[in-house]
Amino acid sequence: GSKGEGRTEVTVVMGDFNIRAGEGDYNFFSERLASDHNLVDITVKKGGGWDTTFGVKDKDGNPVETLLTSPGLRGKPQTLDFIFTDAKPLQESKALLLKNPNPDTFSKFQCVSDHLGLESAIELELASRTER
Repeated sequence: GSKGEGRTEVTVVMGDFNIRAGEGDYNFFSERLASDHNLVDITVKKGGGWDTTFGVKDKDGNPVETLLTSPGLRGKPQTLDFIFTDAKPLQESKALLLKNPNPDTFSKFQCVSDHLGLESAIELELASRTER
């Protein structure tokens, strides 16, 4: 993304950043993406904070995924995945747990990934800074 006047393309930078939400590296990158490229993190909730995207626990407090996650990180909730964009979000983002529904293959994999997916919807035109 470029800050140039007259731009019409939307930029989206997303994925597993392997940095923790709200901490030093996250703050550095999010400030640089905002100042250099007008990109904001649309995974931040309206009241602040983020959904957990790694090390998720079930309702009983047990790790949801144990086959792909190293033992020391199982059940230690973190937010490591983000969506930065200069587009206007149309809904609040949410984390999605994509579990294996097939009991015959559950021993081979429990979830599609050791991270949750992120879902959002954006308008495919640039947002003004005051709209985000």
